[in-house]
Amino acid sequence: MPYFKKKFFFIFLSFIIFSTNFIFCIEKQKDTINEIDDTVRVRALNNSAFKFRHRHSEKALEYAEKALKLSKEIDFEKGKMIAYKNIAHIYKHQSLFQQAENYYSNSLKIAKELEDEQEIADSYTNIGKTLSGKKEYVKSLEYYLKSLEINKKIKNKKGISKSYWNIGILHKKQKNYNASLEYYEKALKIAYEIKDTSDMIVIYANIGNIHLYTKNYEKSLKTCEKALEIIKHKKKYIKFSALILNNIGELYREKKDYEKSIKYYHKSIKEKEKIDYQKGISISYNNIGEVYLIQKKHNEAIEFFEKSLKIAEKLNLVEVKHSIFESMSKASSNKRNYKSAYEYYLKFKNLDDELNQKESYKKITQMEVSYKYEQKRKVQEKEYSLLRNFTISFSVALLFMIVISIFLFFNIKEKKKANRILEIQKKEIIYKNQELEQKTEEILSQKDEITEQTNLLLKQNKEITDSIHYASRIQTAILSPQNLINSLLSENFILYLPKDIVSGDFYWVTQKNNKIIIVVADCTGHGVPGAFMSMLGLSSLNEIVNKIFELNSDEILNELRNKIKNSLHQTGKRNEASDGMDLALCIIDFENHEMQYSGANNPIYLIRDGKLNHYKADKMPIGIFPKEKPFSKEIIHLEKNDKIYLFSDGYPDQFGGTKGRKFLTRRLKKLLLKIHKEKMSEQKDFLEKTFFKWKGKEIQIDDILLMGIKI
Repeated sequence: MPYFKKKFFFIFLSFIIFSTNFIFCIEKQKDTINEIDDTVRVRALNNSAFKFRHRHSEKALEYAEKALKLSKEIDFEKGKMIAYKNIAHIYKHQSLFQQAENYYSNSLKIAKELEDEQEIADSYTNIGKTLSGKKEYVKSLEYYLKSLEINKKIKNKKGISKSYWNIGILHKKQKNYNASLEYYEKALKIAYEIKDTSDMIVIYANIGNIHLYTKNYEKSLKTCEKALEIIKHKKKYIKFSALILNNIGELYREKKDYEKSIKYYHKSIKEKEKIDYQKGISISYNNIGEVYLIQKKHNEAIEFFEKSLKIAEKLNLVEVKHSIFESMSKASSNKRNYKSAYEYYLKFKNLDDELNQKESYKKITQMEVSYKYEQKRKVQEKEYSLLRNFTISFSVALLFMIVISIFLFFNIKEKKKANRILEIQKKEIIYKNQELEQKTEEILSQKDEITEQTNLLLKQNKEITDSIHYASRIQTAILSPQNLINSLLSENFILYLPKDIVSGDFYWVTQKNNKIIIVVADCTGHGVPGAFMSMLGLSSLNEIVNKIFELNSDEILNELRNKIKNSLHQTGKRNEASDGMDLALCIIDFENHEMQYSGANNPIYLIRDGKLNHYKADKMPIGIFPKEKPFSKEIIHLEKNDKIYLFSDGYPDQFGGTKGRKFLTRRLKKLLLKIHKEKMSEQKDFLEKTFFKWKGKEIQIDDILLMGIKI
């Protein structure tokens, strides 16, 4: 019996231990399942965010943020890394490049902690793309090269191809087309090795674009056709097909076959509609509008710009809106709707900081209104206090006189006659006081009316002045920045003294094909009319120089004259506006030590070895002219330490001196010969001091612009 009891005890004890362990294992397994469920949820959310990132950005962002939150709660590092990357993708798609860079950097940090080299390489690529979007091309290239190095290390051929491809895009953006083609060819070779059809298609499309930019239309069309041959109506590649059809539309637009261009843009839109690619549809609508604008079909152009803008505003496509606003400004100007043209131009120039400026202006206005109200209230209180004191004093005095009159009337009967006289005098005083009060009220009423009219005039004057100051900021913004000029021309100065708040003179410096283009221009008039002409001149120069491949100073002036005449609808008829501009244009080729010069009424000076050489301009303006002929070009050999001076006529035409006469070009030549050996900054100071000393108390009659360059 004891034996059985002992055995039963051990069996019972074993059962208890087994049951406890079984329950513990179930609970542990349950925890594991919950953990697995959470990580699965994170992956599902991240997959959904990636899937919707282009079509439904708001929904995609919601999924990605949920994935990030849950990953942080369960400490799931890989989930956080992917969520950060997805959020960055969405911001990059919306052209919010700084936010995208911040999130990609967070993803990169986790990838380094996890030692995931593939993710590190991808993060470097993504950061490079955001920097490229911000036009920080040097830093972008650094990140692409880091990605290329890691992809080579881990032998990821697709990653190597992508790196070459991205570097090719970077060179294309900087118009280094030969270098871009070289990298695309490397990427294409690898795409064929790994049989990556999608990469082949996109690379062919990009190569086609480069041939389009270099005006090799035949090669461009053949390359696009190769890409379309690979696609062959495969649904998987509809987006690529749409992009290539859009590129063919671009090609025919460049060839000026506008009917075929519009036809291919519409084909592209049909493909994009199949996959609901809204951004692409917006771009194609904008392209169709551009073609109609070239054909001067302004109503059709505006119709398609508005279609494009509707989608661009919905998706916040900043670059597309930027292009649309510029085109809408041109279309409105061509229709002579100058108010709309100006409004769209302001939107075009101020897209980035428009909301901040509005909010700032609103706050300033509210503060100004509050201040004026407080000041007015204080004045009214002071006036009311004075009027109240006057009324009290007057009432007391009047009461005192009445009491005395009554006292005299009842107590001094023998002086009735005197009392009557006093009564009459009292009535006269009351009447005069009433008359005085009435006149006082009239004066106060007139004062209020005058004050109100004065305030209205001040307000209107301020609004006009504020608008002109705002236009001045826009004009300053579109002039070539000094840091850009310093990077292209190491020693230079610009003396720029507008007569009014805005100026009819402008300068422009840019680089293309390793050549520096310099323009100093003087538009018809000054102030607001001159400023409008300067904006037209700057935008036209930008368009012309970006369009042409070979730089010739005379061809640029001929093309500029045609654009100005077309924009102002100048035909040479009687009583027609003859607005235009005088300018000097130089193209400096530092490699070959030579300079092209062409001028419309504006000469240039070159000082070498203490001798001043005067290069004369053609005697005709940029604009309508009775005896038009092609502009001429002069090739000038350059030597080290040459000094070149470009200027408008404001400086030599200024009245002043002891006899109130013009400064004249002969004095300007002597002055430049006197100071040409000084540093460029010191030359500017000397010219400025001389100008104001000469002007004295005379008014400034024109805008002043004088540029100096040392070779």
